[in-house]
Amino acid sequence: MTDSNIYRLEGLQTLSASYRLFEVHGNVETGPAYYSGVTRLQRSLTRQYQQPFAVIERGDVLLLAVPEAVTDQIATHHNLVRWVAHLQACGETIEIDCSMDGDELDPIRLRFLDFVIQTPLYKSNDLWRPRAGDAFYFRKPESVKEGVELFEGVAVRASHYPGGGFGVILEAKTKLVSRRAIGAYADDNVIRKFKGSSCVYRMGDRWFEISVTGAGSTVSDPITFEQNRPVSLKEYLHKTAHHPIPESLMNLKGDGTVVTYRGSETAQVRAAPAELCFPVLDTHSKKGARLQRETIQPPHVRRAKAHQFRKKYLEDLVMGNARITVSDKSARLSEGGFAMPELLFGGDTKLAGGKGANVRNYAKNRRKLLEKQEAGFYENSPLDPQTLLLPQSVMNAWGPVFVNDLIAEVARLYPAGNYKPDVIAFDDLNAKITSGSQANAILALAKNGVLPAGDCAIMVHAGPGRKRMQDKLPALLINKLRNDHDINAAVFHTRMAEQAYKRQGSGTDARYVRQYNDRGRFSGYLSGVALNKILIPNGKWPYVLSDNLTADVVIGIDVKHNTAGVVLIAEGGRIIRHRLKTSNKHEKLSSSIVQNLIEEMFRQEAPFLSKLTRTIVIHRDGRVFESEIAGMSAACTSLAKEGLIDPDFDLNVLEIGKTSPAYLRFFKVESRQGRRAHINNPNLGEWMALTEDEGFVATTGQPLLPGHGTARPLRVSRAAGNMTIDDALRDVFHLSCLAWSRPESSSRLPVSLKLCDTFLKDEGADHDEDDLLNENADTTVETA
Repeated sequence: MTDSNIYRLEGLQTLSASYRLFEVHGNVETGPAYYSGVTRLQRSLTRQYQQPFAVIERGDVLLLAVPEAVTDQIATHHNLVRWVAHLQACGETIEIDCSMDGDELDPIRLRFLDFVIQTPLYKSNDLWRPRAGDAFYFRKPESVKEGVELFEGVAVRASHYPGGGFGVILEAKTKLVSRRAIGAYADDNVIRKFKGSSCVYRMGDRWFEISVTGAGSTVSDPITFEQNRPVSLKEYLHKTAHHPIPESLMNLKGDGTVVTYRGSETAQVRAAPAELCFPVLDTHSKKGARLQRETIQPPHVRRAKAHQFRKKYLEDLVMGNARITVSDKSARLSEGGFAMPELLFGGDTKLAGGKGANVRNYAKNRRKLLEKQEAGFYENSPLDPQTLLLPQSVMNAWGPVFVNDLIAEVARLYPAGNYKPDVIAFDDLNAKITSGSQANAILALAKNGVLPAGDCAIMVHAGPGRKRMQDKLPALLINKLRNDHDINAAVFHTRMAEQAYKRQGSGTDARYVRQYNDRGRFSGYLSGVALNKILIPNGKWPYVLSDNLTADVVIGIDVKHNTAGVVLIAEGGRIIRHRLKTSNKHEKLSSSIVQNLIEEMFRQEAPFLSKLTRTIVIHRDGRVFESEIAGMSAACTSLAKEGLIDPDFDLNVLEIGKTSPAYLRFFKVESRQGRRAHINNPNLGEWMALTEDEGFVATTGQPLLPGHGTARPLRVSRAAGNMTIDDALRDVFHLSCLAWSRPESSSRLPVSLKLCDTFLKDEGADHDEDDLLNENADTTVETA
C-alpha cells in the first residue's frame, strides 16, 4: 500500500465562526505586490488580535475576512510600506461551518483551521518558528557537527482531505544553524559580509529568522523612545522578555555590536545584538554543502517523525467549547498509478511503456536508444552553423583537447548534426577575471563582428568574485547577444572541465590528457553540455510521446523577473515551439501579452497540426493571475473566429506548484511477515486527488530517485476549465517522462515547464547591466 503525510481532522462539526468581509483596495495595481501586501496584512492582524483573519479572492480583488468579534477595532487604512491598503466593508457577514467544504469559503475555513492547529504549537516551550508559514522546530538541536547545529522540526498546514472534509499535512523539516553567533565585537567589515544573509535571532525566549541589512551602534545606545525618553536596545530587550529573563539577555555586553535587519513581523525594533544572531547555513554554501547529507531524511524517517509529532502535540485540540482530533492514521492512495507512456525515437523506433514496464530498464533504454544508430534522436536534421567560444587561457592549455572531446560527444549523441563548430577565444589574460571583465571581452568580439550571428555555446569562468555575480553573467550575455547581435547563446562553466585534464610531460612533449578516475562525473558533464547547451537549445528533441495526450495542445508559461518563457507542445512533442518575451512585470503578465503570445504561436503552428485543436491546457508555473486567464480566453476566442481552433474549444488552466510550506508526501509501505514494515518512496506515477480541482502526482520516485531523499509529488491545481483532475495529472506525468536533460533519470517537471525553466534559468536571472559590466571585484578566479 501507499500512504501519505495528511491526517484527517475529526470533530469539525463542533467548530464554527462568524466573519465580516472587507474589500482591499490600494494605490497599487493588482499583482504580486498587491497579493503579498494583503497576505502580510492578514498575518499582522492575526498576530495583533490573536484571531484568525483570512483572505479570499473574487476576481482581481481580495477580500479580507475579519473575525466578527474584532470587526469594530480594525482601522480602515493600513500602511504596507510601498502602498496603503484601504478596507471597504462589503456589508456581508458569513458563518463558517467547518463540517462543510467545496465552496469559495474554503480559504477561510483552512485559515481558521491553521489557527486552531498552530496556536498550541506557538505556546509550546519546546518549539520555535523561524517565520510565519515555516515549520515548528525543536529548541534542542538534534546534532552538532563542525560547529553547526542541526535543528529538526515539522511543518504543519491544514488542507483538503481526499474524498471530502479537511486534514492536516505534517512534513518533517531540518535547518542548519551556526553554533557561533556573529559576535558581540564584530566590526563593520565582518557584518558587511553577512548583509543579506539569514540568521536566527535568539531574542530571549523568542527565536525567529531575520535577514541582516547592516550594522548599528551598541546595545547600550538609544534605539527607541518610550514616554519621551531614549531607551537602549539592552533595556528594551529586558523589558519585553519574559521574567525572569534568560541568561543570554542578562549577560549582554554593554558595548556589544548591533545589527539591523528585516524579515520579522514579531518585533517592534528592527535591531538585534550581534551576539544573539546565529547565521543560517545555506546548503549551497561551502560548509552547508558538506553537511547537506545530514539534512536529507529517507522516507521511513520522515514518516516516523510526522507520526511522533502528531502524537505528542496534536492528539487533542481545543478551541472554546470545540474539541477536534487528528486521526492516528494518514490517508492512503488508491491502488495503482499512471502507466509509463510509450516513447518514439528516430527511425520510428518505439520504447514500450505500460503498467507492467520495468521502470529502471525503461530509463536505461531511453539513454541506449539515443545512442543507437538505428534509433537516435526523434528530431534528426543537421545543426545550423555553430560557434564555440572559450577563454584564451583555456585554449592555451586544455582547450583543444576539450573541444575534440565535446565534438565527439555531440557526434555520439547526434551523428546527423555534423557538429563542427567554429572555435573562437576571448581575452581573459589582460584584466582581473571577473564576471564583468569576461562580459566586456565577449561583447567586444560580437560588436567587432568576430563573433558571428547564429548559435553559440560559451564557456566562462565561475568562482569567487562579488556575491552571486557569476550567476548573473549568463543572463547578461544571453540577453545582450540575442537583442543586440542576433546571437543565440548558451553558457556553461569551466569548473568541471578544468578538474578533468592534467598536463603531462614538458617542453615540446607536453600535452593535456583527460583523467578517467572521476567515476563518470566528467562524462556526465560532457553529455550535459552536449544535450542542454547545444542540441536541445537548437530544437533537437531526443524523443517524444508515441500517443497523444488528453490535451490537444499544452502551453507552458513561466515568468522570472522581467522575462516570460512560453512553450507550445502538440501531438506528444512532435511539434514544439518556444518563445521568450520581455515584460515590464516581474511575475504577473498582462492580458494583452498573454493573448499576443498564444495567438502568435498558434498561427505559426496551426498549419502543421494534424487536426483542429479543441482541448487546450495551460501549465502555469506557480500562481496564475486573473489578467492572464483573461488573456488566454481572449486568445482562444480570437483564434476560434479565425478558424485556427475548434469554435467549441475547451480551455483549461492548471497551476503547477514546485514549492510549498508543507509538501504532501507519499510513502510506499511494504509489509513483511514478523518484521517491521519497509517504508520507501512511491512508485513513479502514483497520484492522489484532494478535490475535483487539486491533486498530486509522483513524477519522481522508485526506482529512479537518487540518494536517500524523499520524493516530492508535484501539486496540480485547476484554476479554470472542465478537464478532470485525473486527466490533468496523467498528462503532467506523461510530459515529465520526456526527461531530455537526463534520459537515464526522471524529471520532476513536465517538459512544458522544464523547457521554460531551462531557457529562463540563465536568461531570466535578475541582473543589472551597468553594475555587472562595471564590476570591480576584490577577488579574482584562477585561470586554467
